[in-house]
Amino acid sequence: MNTESRPLVITGSDGFLASRLVRHLERRFPVVGLGRRELDITSEGAVQNTLERLQPRLVIHAAAVSDTGACERDPAGTHLVNVEGSRHVARACGGVGAKLIFLSSDQVFNGNPEPGAYPEDRQPVPNTAYGRQKREAEGVVQTLAPDAVVLRLTWLFDCPQRLLRTNANLVWNVLRAALRNQPLTLPTREFRGLTYVHDLVERFDGLLDLPGGTYHAGSENDLSTYEAGALVLEELGLSHRLSELLVADDERFRNAPRDLRISSERLAFPTAAEGIRRCVQEHLGRL
Repeated sequence: MNTESRPLVITGSDGFLASRLVRHLERRFPVVGLGRRELDITSEGAVQNTLERLQPRLVIHAAAVSDTGACERDPAGTHLVNVEGSRHVARACGGVGAKLIFLSSDQVFNGNPEPGAYPEDRQPVPNTAYGRQKREAEGVVQTLAPDAVVLRLTWLFDCPQRLLRTNANLVWNVLRAALRNQPLTLPTREFRGLTYVHDLVERFDGLLDLPGGTYHAGSENDLSTYEAGALVLEELGLSHRLSELLVADDERFRNAPRDLRISSERLAFPTAAEGIRRCVQEHLGRL
């Protein structure tokens, strides 16, 4: 099988990002999406057998338990998926000569005491189960597959689309608050990257050819989570409902503001504000 005919495999293909990646990349490449029903990444034998059968040239490893609450409640069970599953994928990629792109998270920085935005060479200090698992998985992947690409992603957002999974995200959370007339509480002392998922997906063709290493792939942001929510309302034409729909939480993170912002200078993404404006314009317009 020549290199060009070998497929591109995406694990976790029934997830929020991966389902959109499959739809985008299959326009140009032979793509095989592997969701939970098709591949149990906690089984090393299943991973090895599947990749040996498919002989991919590249694997985007997106499968993970990203529910931070679930990771705190069941650290052992989620470690099996997030760390050992990544170990199995990395080892199998080496066996079939496939390049690996591992999707990590900005939450590896959620314990850093200094403010962001964090560059790639900043030492992460994770302080949650999910952050620690992603950081450990990064090390496992880089040990077993030194040429792997590690992409640290931010909180992604999008609106619901037919046949695609939509996780809780800032734009959708604010929109639901408006539709249900139910106030949404957002912290004023939390600062984190927010990326329109299609700003990431549409860049992925070029990301496939990155040399091995760690990259921050997401939008930079100078807005607090509350300010970003207010921007969503503004773009929807609902600023006049700000006081009834958004509640500013000034107490959360009062003693130590939460800052998960990453520097994406190397890959140059649109800002979070630009992404919010694009998302609203493409999906919703002004209400």
